[in-house]
Amino acid sequence: MKRILSAILILLTLISCTLSASALSPSVPEEELDTESDLYKKSVVFVGDSISEARNEWGKDAVGWAGRIINWNKMRGLNKSKSGASVSDCRGENTVINQLKAITGNNSYDYVIMHGGVNDAWDEAPVGVMTNGFDEAFDTTTFAGGLEATFKYAKENFKKAHFGFIINFSLPSAKYGKLSDMSEYFTVAKQICEKWEISYLDLYFDDNFNNNIMQTKSMKYLGDFIHPNPAGYDVISPYINDWMKTIKAESEKQESSEAAEQTTAEQSEAVSSPESSEKGDIAEMIIYIVCGIIILAAVAYIIVALKKKK
Repeated sequence: MKRILSAILILLTLISCTLSASALSPSVPEEELDTESDLYKKSVVFVGDSISEARNEWGKDAVGWAGRIINWNKMRGLNKSKSGASVSDCRGENTVINQLKAITGNNSYDYVIMHGGVNDAWDEAPVGVMTNGFDEAFDTTTFAGGLEATFKYAKENFKKAHFGFIINFSLPSAKYGKLSDMSEYFTVAKQICEKWEISYLDLYFDDNFNNNIMQTKSMKYLGDFIHPNPAGYDVISPYINDWMKTIKAESEKQESSEAAEQTTAEQSEAVSSPESSEKGDIAEMIIYIVCGIIILAAVAYIIVALKKKK
């Protein structure tokens, strides 16, 4: 009887694992999926602060822009953003780079999407300046130094990924620190993105988006003049989704321009090819097949054990 109970326990565990694995891919009606998109069934990790984390949507099926985009494209992904995170170390250990460090070793992501700077402006952290090189000691007490350190770490530890940085929308009605005028921070952010060849979505200097789409001077989509409400995430997510669809092509163009300085092997490592997703899908299918075989074997074992007991 103990053997039978053990076998049943194993069977239930396997079924639970299989169902959990299936849940990693959000269920979205096929007609709503853009199967031709570069994002379709790819993997992504999002890092950033409370705006990226979407703390006011906790408990919902699709949280913030990260959850919506993962759903829309049937992606495999994580949102490691954390409320209060800064780019510089003005918030101590609660930094965007530490979010990336927490997932080191999982180097299979196709996309790494970063966001930050709002809390640096909130605390009036020094803006700093962009350095000339790529191997210097960056001054992480400044926003510029923290951003360069973050980009360097991302590129060195997520070698297969395409990278993107979201430059936050304006917050003209926010009353804390320098939130109402973050132009210094995001001007240098654009320079650093270009230096490190990181694709960026510039929402801050987009007057049409801020004034007419997101309406950042009002509380219509920003419940506290800072954090988007659910309707705000409904507005902003398509913009981020459409931009993310262009990152791969932009990344490949940048890689192509450096072809004379790189070997073919280095190019292959730096550019995420369509094969990465296909291999991921094949691996996932193999896991399901193996789980199925094990489950069938467990069922057969139980049947034989029951017959022997009779």
